Amino acid sequence: MHPVRAQFAGALLVGTVGVGLAVPGPRSHHLARPAARSAPGAIAMPAITMPAVTEAAPSEFYPATGFGGYRTTAKVGAISARWTVPAIAPTSRAGFAATWIGAQGSPSAGPFVQVGTIEFKQPGDAPMYLLFWSDVQAGFSAQPMGGVAPGDVVDVSMRRLASGGWRLVVRDETSGAVASKSLSYGKGGAFNQAEWLQEDPAPAQVTPVDLPYPRLSTVTFSRLMVNGVPPALGRGDGQTLMTLHGGTFVPTAVSSDSFSLLRPTGVPARYLSYAGSLDRVLSTFEAALALWPRLPSALRAKVAGDLVRAYGRSRQRFAAFSWPSGAQRAIAALIHQNHVAEVALKRWISSGMAIGSPAYERMIRSMRSGVGGVARQALGLPPA
Repeated sequence: MHPVRAQFAGALLVGTVGVGLAVPGPRSHHLARPAARSAPGAIAMPAITMPAVTEAAPSEFYPATGFGGYRTTAKVGAISARWTVPAIAPTSRAGFAATWIGAQGSPSAGPFVQVGTIEFKQPGDAPMYLLFWSDVQAGFSAQPMGGVAPGDVVDVSMRRLASGGWRLVVRDETSGAVASKSLSYGKGGAFNQAEWLQEDPAPAQVTPVDLPYPRLSTVTFSRLMVNGVPPALGRGDGQTLMTLHGGTFVPTAVSSDSFSLLRPTGVPARYLSYAGSLDRVLSTFEAALALWPRLPSALRAKVAGDLVRAYGRSRQRFAAFSWPSGAQRAIAALIHQNHVAEVALKRWISSGMAIGSPAYERMIRSMRSGVGGVARQALGLPPA
């Protein structure tokens, strides 16, 4: 449970114009709003209406819980993986998903390139599957590379060129088709993070929720490589995918250069259920902070009050459950820190709820403790 989320690149924004892939900046509520994701060549898709705050905003926010998989720090000259294109179940609700590899700079507002597959289903339509690539120079819009069939095995690779650009290749081992793209983007950029991720895309640049996620076959990444060798990925490099309506998926430990995203069971599932309940309210609060000066005072009070109550419910739930002995100290620290954050939030409310005030800064710091990551690791989960 992370009051302030880890930062990831490549949030797949799906709107009325098309699909755009946006790199979130630092967790600040004072950034200039990026341009709308409407670059030519975007894949045209009607939007799914979401209960999200999507007014013009001074910054962007969408839940980082919409990413699942692994990432590692390295000077990235090449990255690759193989996966079977996940199939959307015939009875699945409408939804969007994306499976991809990528390289980015640090901090996360730096350079970014990705390539992979998109799996989506519109209301009343048959599922669709596409190959795509994106980078910063493309305006963060997903650029189509062709179609692909569910169940096809694809080898996906990115290799840095001598010029500083990138060569992207998708080989469909089932059909024999090959799609490729050479990019000039990246010259002079430092790419020091490699990523293998499944994503529940966001519907807008400021939203507390992601799009509905379809019911997919198991997502498995194999033949993981970075710079020509298998990466040494530990549990601390992992990220849990928490989707809207589609469930929660935890990456397995990497074995034989492969991992899958599976639904948790037992005590880890109980923890993530409790954490997810608080995370959803926190996401609404953080999305509202991105629009705070523009929101009616009554809505500000409601959003802040909802979070106060969510902290109280969360503490009660965590305190009432009988946790394994090896996790009890971490859970106790989490309960305490949630209380600290709740008190700081109440003091900010009493002070007038001004962005940038000393009470605001204390509140934000209280939400960045990281104790949720420690609790997750005590239960055998990735820290994020």
